[in-house]
Amino acid sequence: MTFNLPVFFLSLFLFSVSSKNAFSAPLNVECEGDPEAKNKVIYLHGLDTEPSGPGERWTRDHLARMAAELDLQIALPRSNELCPPEALARHSPDRPAFCWENPNYSELIQSVLRASETCFDTKEPFGIIGFSTGGHLINQWILHSDEFEIKPNWFISVAANRSYLIDQKIKTHIQSDRPKVGFIFEKKAPDTRKTLGHFLLENGAQTGLFEFEGGHYFPPELVKHVLTEQLK
Repeated sequence: MTFNLPVFFLSLFLFSVSSKNAFSAPLNVECEGDPEAKNKVIYLHGLDTEPSGPGERWTRDHLARMAAELDLQIALPRSNELCPPEALARHSPDRPAFCWENPNYSELIQSVLRASETCFDTKEPFGIIGFSTGGHLINQWILHSDEFEIKPNWFISVAANRSYLIDQKIKTHIQSDRPKVGFIFEKKAPDTRKTLGHFLLENGAQTGLFEFEGGHYFPPELVKHVLTEQLK
C-alpha cells in the first residue's frame, strides 16, 4: 500500500481538529419527500465528500424514488466530522470526506436527532437507515438504545459488518426492548454469524438478516424490500 504523505498528514491534522469541534455546530440536513408523508425516516450516509461523490448521489436518487413509492419523508443529515485518517488515505486521498465514526456516539446520535427535527418531529414514530459508516452508528444506537429518550421504531443497517462487545447490561435491555432490525450484509463480508444481527436473533429481537452480492454499495432493491417489511 502506498500513501500520499502530505495529504495523509494534512488529513490527520484536520481529523484531530474536527474531532474536537464536531459537535460545536449543528449538522446540515436535507429533507426528501412529502412533508405530509405517513412514514418518517432518517438516512445516515456512508463515507462522503462535499459535494457528494457519484456513489452517494446515486444512493440519494434511489432514496428519492423510495420516498415517492412508499410515502416517505426522509431526513438526510450530513456528518461534519472527517473520516479517520486511514479511511481518508484509502478512499478519499485527494479531498476531505466525512463519516459517522466519533467514539462519542451518544453526542453524535443526539446531533442527528436535532438535525432531523428540521424535517419532522422525532417524537413521532420514525425509522432509521444507515449505510456503511452510517450503519456502524446505527449498530451503536441499537446496542445502547436504553440511553436515549427518543428511539426509532425500526432500524436498517446496510453493509456495516463488525463484531461488537456485548455485556450483560446490553443483553438485558435488548431482551426487554426487542428492537425491530434489518441487517443487510455483503456476501463477501466476514461470517455473519459473528455479527450483531445473530446476537440479536439469539436474544429475542425482531431481526431479519439479508445478503447481497456486493461489493460495498447501497443495494436499492433489497433495501426497498426490507424497508417495506419494516413499515408493516
